[in-house]
Amino acid sequence: MEFFDPVFKLIQRFDSFITFTDNGYLEHFLVGLLIGGIVSAKVYKKIRKKVISFVTGCILAILVGLFKEFIDPFIGGDRDVGDFIYTVIGGLIGAFVLIFMRNLFATPIRCNQSKPPK
Repeated sequence: MEFFDPVFKLIQRFDSFITFTDNGYLEHFLVGLLIGGIVSAKVYKKIRKKVISFVTGCILAILVGLFKEFIDPFIGGDRDVGDFIYTVIGGLIGAFVLIFMRNLFATPIRCNQSKPPK
């Protein structure tokens, strides 16, 4: 694994920078929220299909959570199922909220405008 040592050191440095709680669950939730929301928004903008963009955002949050838990021992951490669960929950909520918010703002608000008198 010596080939990946520079990558692991970079991730470890970034990981210690964003940690601000003792157990790290909030950080995992927020990262999942960002991943799920941003990915689903980008996919929705491209293909305009809500279900596919929701699933894509969720799947990517799950994969990132799995990857993070896989590399935790290499960057000085311990594997924790709670971290993975919070990342997935954040990804689900991020993807769902963004798709739901699109429905709220998708229809334009129309004012009852009368024509000016001639």
